[in-house]
Amino acid sequence: MQKLVPLKRWLLWILWSPILITARLLGWRAFGDLYDVPKCVAIGAPHTTNWDVVLFLWLACYYCRRPKWMVKAQWNYPVIGTIARWLGAIFIQRDKDLNVVDQAVAEFKKREKFILVITPEGTRKRAEYWKSGFYYIAVRAQAPIAIATLDYQNKRAGVAKIFIPTGNIEADMQVIRETYEGSHGKFAKNESPIRLKPRNEGARSIRQQ
Repeated sequence: MQKLVPLKRWLLWILWSPILITARLLGWRAFGDLYDVPKCVAIGAPHTTNWDVVLFLWLACYYCRRPKWMVKAQWNYPVIGTIARWLGAIFIQRDKDLNVVDQAVAEFKKREKFILVITPEGTRKRAEYWKSGFYYIAVRAQAPIAIATLDYQNKRAGVAKIFIPTGNIEADMQVIRETYEGSHGKFAKNESPIRLKPRNEGARSIRQQ
């Protein structure tokens, strides 16, 4: 039996209808869902243009969720900081004595619902490696990873897979690579290979805490 859409979600869709209708008229289709996922680390790729941010905001409206994203604490000015927080920003200290992963995990622990959006490439330009922080945040927070894909060729965007990281980083990265097969960024030359920097043999597998 198909699950009924709750009234609250219908009301949110009506509220965000201008954005949803505009995206549909432009030919974009959304797939997957996060409405019933309390917490997760949502990774988005390929990230090759600032337009990706617009698409992720559209997906947030489609899923009727308010995702969070990390911003350097230096940007927490009186006016800019207020606007950024309203848009979902979480200010993170990047001092050498403060671990970004620790701060993100702390945010997970103090919230019942929390979607943290991260672009693992860390840049719109081609990078040789992904940043691994998203993975360790998910493992330590005991949160699933939601793999959000953007496909500009077919104008499709959404969450293709949600899985619990096992702690075997190599095996889990293979799952991520397979999920992103066939996804195309706006600028192919800026797409980064889906891989992490090589680690020592003994550090390739970590335990959930």
